[in-house]
Amino acid sequence: MSKSKIRRRLKDQKGFTLMELMVVVLILGILAAYGIPRYLSAVATSKMGSVIANYDAVVTETAAALYGPGSTSTSVETTVITNGNSELTNPFSGNAVVGNAATPTAGQIKVDGTTSGQVTVTAYDDNAAAMSSYNKTILDPK
Repeated sequence: MSKSKIRRRLKDQKGFTLMELMVVVLILGILAAYGIPRYLSAVATSKMGSVIANYDAVVTETAAALYGPGSTSTSVETTVITNGNSELTNPFSGNAVVGNAATPTAGQIKVDGTTSGQVTVTAYDDNAAAMSSYNKTILDPK
């Protein structure tokens, strides 16, 4: 074939062949199969990081409030829940992060001041299970 015939043939071609389209779809499928699980894993990891940061903030605020003048474990519980919910957000639901519900939700920080002289702060993971590493009891020094 001469160069002019090849040029004319390429000039007459319009669009892509079915094989070219199938190769593109295959490549996109492979990229999606690899990328989507990694993306979802990264999102879950960042949400748990947010829960831990919220927990640290609540523990610090609880200790500061408990060591303050005229505070009791019950008043500290109320103060921390009010302040925490105005400043922090639950990464899983977007709702209030601090509470004292009997059945906490995923990502919630539970503050319990019902035992006299102490406040317990517990973080809950994405399955609403208590995180054993993030459970702290702060004793009232008074």
